[in-house]
Amino acid sequence: MVPQRLAFFHPTLRNFGGAELLLVAQAQHMRSVGHDVCVVTDALERSRWDGLLDDLAIQLVEPRTFADILKELGPEARMRLRGERAVRSMQDRDIVVAMNFPCNAQLGSSDLAAKKVWYCNEPPREHHFVEANPRLCRHLARTPKPRTRLEEVYAERLSIYRRRIERQKRVYRERQFDIAATRRLDRIIAISAFTRDNATRAYGVRAETVVPPIVRFPEPGRARTGIDRSRPSILVHTRLEYLKNVEVILSSFAAFRRRHPSALLHIVGEGSARKDLKALARRLDVSQATRFHGFLSRAELSAVYDACDVFALLPIDEPFGMVFPEAAARGLLVIGPDHGGPLEILDGGNLGWLCDPFSEESVVDALERAFALSDAEANERRAAADAACRHRYSQSVAGPQLERAIVG
Repeated sequence: MVPQRLAFFHPTLRNFGGAELLLVAQAQHMRSVGHDVCVVTDALERSRWDGLLDDLAIQLVEPRTFADILKELGPEARMRLRGERAVRSMQDRDIVVAMNFPCNAQLGSSDLAAKKVWYCNEPPREHHFVEANPRLCRHLARTPKPRTRLEEVYAERLSIYRRRIERQKRVYRERQFDIAATRRLDRIIAISAFTRDNATRAYGVRAETVVPPIVRFPEPGRARTGIDRSRPSILVHTRLEYLKNVEVILSSFAAFRRRHPSALLHIVGEGSARKDLKALARRLDVSQATRFHGFLSRAELSAVYDACDVFALLPIDEPFGMVFPEAAARGLLVIGPDHGGPLEILDGGNLGWLCDPFSEESVVDALERAFALSDAEANERRAAADAACRHRYSQSVAGPQLERAIVG
């Protein structure tokens, strides 16, 4: 393809998570195939990136001026003016790819001459709560009295969202701005079929194509053969936020451990739900069998992965879930939710076990099935999941798909 001048437009690179790592992988791929690439963002903290950004050109958006502050009379104005400041550094670009909200709306509302593309991870949940959380909202409608901390938190958030929309408060006005501006984009690319369908409901326009993310597959860990049944070890690796639904893994583990008293649960990650999860582990009397590791270095993380045979995570309405193919590539047997991006990654259950994310019984059954496999069956499942994920999400496969979607 003819080399293009590309900009990837992302809110901030102060910290990094799945979306930020995906941005870097995509920008580096497009650069590696000959395009002139820069990344435009509000803020950058290089010390947190351990050299991953060293080969990328980063342009910081101009800071707000006193004149800008005087003009910012409402939420739409704030987003629009920030977009205008960002556009000043992208006037020479042929194509601009917006990543996370509000960059899609800021790009769509601008008069930039470049082709305007949005790589959509998901509609912003604060502004499109029902459209971005379809499974959660159906569950809350069937559960008038919250039973778990997740249900309590999100029942309240849904109530607040509805009041703000009804009263046309800030979220309502930002939502309207987001819808109108996004419809002006030249192209929308979705990270998964699940996200494509959610975005269609949110914006009334359908993403032209689904392009999976480029996954940086880890180097293989220890050579895995069979399963260690003397001490069944299960891994959870995620941000400890309520929507990641780690509490159902904890309660399921407690039930599983009653039949397998030597079982261990390793939880890797930090987040606002950590305190509640530790309290739940105490109430379930599994504190001694549950390891809360927090944030780990790469070497420490590899050691924990190597110590486990099963990876289990049941996030609600997850648009993709990079950790699922990464876990498969490390040789873990994978348990995931029966919807969202993980359903697609696990090929409808052919590459792992799918569970109702609100059913402890479903998770316990999956754990029992995983640890009941013969060594030969476990090895076969590992090899199939690893090969399938690499075939779909490696740079050599997903990279050309991304280039065709953006440039073609």
